[in-house]
Amino acid sequence: MSSLPQIANIRRLTRVILLAFALVWNISNAVAGFTFTPGHIYSTWTLGNTTSVIEYSADGTFLGSLTIPSLLQNDELRGIAFASDGLLYAVMVHSADSGFQVLALDSSGTVHQTYRMEGIYIRGGGSYGKIAVDNQGNIYVAGAGALVHFTIGNPSSGMVLYPHDQVEDVKILPTGHLFVAWDYGVDEITRTGTFVRTVVSSNGTDFVNIWGIEYNPATNKLFLTQLGTTGSIYSILRVNASTGEIETGTELNYASDLFLTSSGNLAVGSWTETARIYNQDFIFVGLLGTEARFFVTEHPTLGPTPTPTPTSTPSGTPTHSPTPRPTPTATHAPTATATPTATAMATHTPTATPTATQTPTPTPTATATATVTPTATATPTPPAVTTNAATNVATSSATLNGSVNPRGSSTTVYFQWGTTTSYGHTTPAQTRTGNISLPITANISGLAAGTTYHFRIVAHNNGGTSFGSDRTFTTLSATGPPVVTTNPATNVTTSSARLNGSLDPHGLTTTVYFKWGTTISYGHTTATQTQTGNTYRNIIANISGLTTHRTYHFRIVATNSAGTRMGTDMTFNTP
Repeated sequence: MSSLPQIANIRRLTRVILLAFALVWNISNAVAGFTFTPGHIYSTWTLGNTTSVIEYSADGTFLGSLTIPSLLQNDELRGIAFASDGLLYAVMVHSADSGFQVLALDSSGTVHQTYRMEGIYIRGGGSYGKIAVDNQGNIYVAGAGALVHFTIGNPSSGMVLYPHDQVEDVKILPTGHLFVAWDYGVDEITRTGTFVRTVVSSNGTDFVNIWGIEYNPATNKLFLTQLGTTGSIYSILRVNASTGEIETGTELNYASDLFLTSSGNLAVGSWTETARIYNQDFIFVGLLGTEARFFVTEHPTLGPTPTPTPTSTPSGTPTHSPTPRPTPTATHAPTATATPTATAMATHTPTATPTATQTPTPTPTATATATVTPTATATPTPPAVTTNAATNVATSSATLNGSVNPRGSSTTVYFQWGTTTSYGHTTPAQTRTGNISLPITANISGLAAGTTYHFRIVAHNNGGTSFGSDRTFTTLSATGPPVVTTNPATNVTTSSARLNGSLDPHGLTTTVYFKWGTTISYGHTTATQTQTGNTYRNIIANISGLTTHRTYHFRIVATNSAGTRMGTDMTFNTP
């Protein structure tokens, strides 16, 4: 009987050994095929799978998956970026934390360091938590209520670099400056967090619900994803980073993250659609795997860059291309004399010749198939256009607005305008490409006071010419009360903000200022400014001494000899 406990203990020990073996096997199996390879693309987070990193080839083919062993159920991996130390830096949100962590991971999923930031809660927004890392050891995380900075090697170095509501993404510029995306704009700041400028759309349409950005310094193009508004909903746009001009774009539902790969393509994550690859003109290249993945990055190609170089050299020199190919063929022959072997191969080639004859047979078939594709391409679709209401209507000037969908063809677009439906004037032609509706604006001047004008948008491509409906506006009288508009506040921090508005003095000397405060009674005013003329101009005023986590009201007020006008009340919240 005394041997029974020993047998039971042996059985327990056997179970433990088997369980340990199974655990080791599962972990090794989980990382089988997963590597950190230059030029490969990586992604994280999809609904129902928040703790794994997926690896793809440069063309989007799935290669492997890594589940981080130390993560718990309901933990979320978010933005990811590789650093010069070869590690993958991944933003992680734990449900019980009040902030977030950045994990420094190797390709086995081992965590080398954990960087923590308390008080910046990013779990509530699915697009928050994107990350950028530079070669100087700086980590930047878009943390919803602020841009956060860490120093590699110092896990406790987390600090708020740029406080701003709804920070969605960050990109590092060659100058060391940063592009910081928030819901309604993209700010450029210095590496110390000093505001430089905001990239403002020159097309008359504000960016709405930006989720992700990318920047190409070689072309000075800014790429962004936005949920958008009617006419540009769920869009990915290419924008001139200097002028803010929207140049082209496409549609992708809930596009969330962007990464410009070493091959010059854009990897694009999405909440609801399979992640995708586009070129920089938004021509679809291919799918990235087979499921929706929110956050994307690429392993930098710093080390293996020389490898593609010799590969491209033979391609550019066809004479040398056949040389490497017979070499492996000759290797199959056991004899060391490659030349006679090649001769012998040629003797047996007739056997292979019928096989070669069969190879061209499919080739005409493929050629015939390819012939169908140009036929479809040769039928372009006319552009779709909409004439929208004129804005900034003053005594002698106005802004004409519309939209165009180029329908995949290069399209010229302009406005016709005049005092009758015969028009008689046109604005300078603009060129657009893409497959989504893009805003078009044009400023006109030299108008007569108190006069009704007609206008419409016109667009032409290889598919034909399209005309928008006719619309009218009436210019203001030569003099009159000021015309004002309150615009959203910008540069909002914990203690300061910039108030914005627009004013047309309407031909009379006009004083203008902002009222502001924590209620619609306001209680504070900015310094008075004096303006003259008959055109619209931006009015700004900086305020300070604000309190954190408060809602503030403000509006623009202008007065001249013809009367006083007030803009609508608007609000902003300090972080």
